[in-house]
Amino acid sequence: MKVALVDLNNFSRYPTLSIGYFVAILREKGVDVEVCSPLNFGVHGYPRTVRQSYWQRFSEFLNYYMAVSNSGLINALRNKLKSWFRPGGNRDREIITQAVENLVEKGPNVLLISAYTMYREVCGQIADICREKDIPLVVGGSGFYSSEMCAEWLSLPGVTALYSGEPEMHLSDLVCALASGDAIEQIPGVITRSGSFEPAKPLIELDRVPFPDFSDFPWKNYPNRIVPIMTGRGCEWGHCTFCSDVKTTSGRTYRSRVLEKVLSEIGLQQQRYDSDLFVFLDLKLNSNLELWKGLPGGLQRLSKPIKWTASVHVDSREENGLSYRELKRAADSGLVRMTCGLESASRSVLSHMAKGVKLDRMSDFIRNAHKAGISVRITCMIGYPNETADDVHKTAKFLRDHREYIERVTYNRFANMPATPIEKKLRESRQEYPHIKLQELDTYNGVVPYENKRMNTPSFLKAAYHLISEVNAINRKPLLEKAVAFEGAF
Repeated sequence: MKVALVDLNNFSRYPTLSIGYFVAILREKGVDVEVCSPLNFGVHGYPRTVRQSYWQRFSEFLNYYMAVSNSGLINALRNKLKSWFRPGGNRDREIITQAVENLVEKGPNVLLISAYTMYREVCGQIADICREKDIPLVVGGSGFYSSEMCAEWLSLPGVTALYSGEPEMHLSDLVCALASGDAIEQIPGVITRSGSFEPAKPLIELDRVPFPDFSDFPWKNYPNRIVPIMTGRGCEWGHCTFCSDVKTTSGRTYRSRVLEKVLSEIGLQQQRYDSDLFVFLDLKLNSNLELWKGLPGGLQRLSKPIKWTASVHVDSREENGLSYRELKRAADSGLVRMTCGLESASRSVLSHMAKGVKLDRMSDFIRNAHKAGISVRITCMIGYPNETADDVHKTAKFLRDHREYIERVTYNRFANMPATPIEKKLRESRQEYPHIKLQELDTYNGVVPYENKRMNTPSFLKAAYHLISEVNAINRKPLLEKAVAFEGAF
């Protein structure tokens, strides 16, 4: 049996972890698998925050201004520009569909796609190819966690089914059923036109899954040989009102692996891919304190040292594993870069977000991580529903006060993700937010668009420029030399 896997996540710095898992699972069952990675054909992924020039503060502010403008002309111009540069645009579609046409000529029994929702048009063209060749097609990805999104995608002729949830334990059954023409509706997580919407339950025993296989990825096209790894799924905190990660495929409930299995995987992947660079993709690596505290000692026992990056939650637990001593141990084991979510430096906004962050602890963490020799990356947002211009100035001031300790800031406008607590509150308690007008679900971008009347007032525009300028001042800095390999990756 032959299965073709099309990866429309197309990360620009390292292979897609989920695809690596799927390949390993199917090959363990004796399935012939071929991976189609658009990066191999010149479709470039989009790096995360990279070093900026001084002048980019103006383009960033212009982008913000156009996004919040009420002008129909400006909105039309912005949408036109987005259509030119968005992933999955005309050029990308041509290259990807040609690659898939070449792939189906090899006669796969089943074609699977892992995709972000922005690739809907590309998937529609692939579905047409599969329908013409009578090849079953299943599409999955983190965006398929709402019934509305699934209904929209199932309207594409040629899509046999969608998959919602974590498929690892059901993947081989699914492809076998598809290849033999058997019914698939009873397989957990499969969403069909005639069936109900019921995502697969979270995978509890994570170490039952074989180590991911990245051998099909175009390693020569990545700037550095970075290997992705994950020790747990979900988030120990799991309360942030804006966060869709805890609602999507691998975020529902927190589950963790065994430390020794993680270390064994790192040792094997080092040998397989001749790499000493690892990115931990856990939402918050310090969710499991036992694993987090044991990791540095375990990494130091490896035959070859590694460099690694991680995201953490600077939460309000009495013990969160982020003291200077613990950060120094992690740095000594190869931790070169850390990411944490500030989001806002307004106590009012943080409380509304249920972020679980205290600003004094955040300040201590940033300073201690810098002191330990770790490159610090912060995320922040603008436009949260209860945020005022004064709140934005507070965030800008916090960044200014910590500028010497932070090396990168990822800044985004608030995205109103479907099924999150804040999206539900905005929809059900509209009288509390008279300045916000909701629109219908955007199935292309996977968000619920909104108009926030505060965001284009003179005072808010001034605050936005203040914040963007502080972000730019930090992002113009060079990274620590030992963290340069991860620029744009995490």
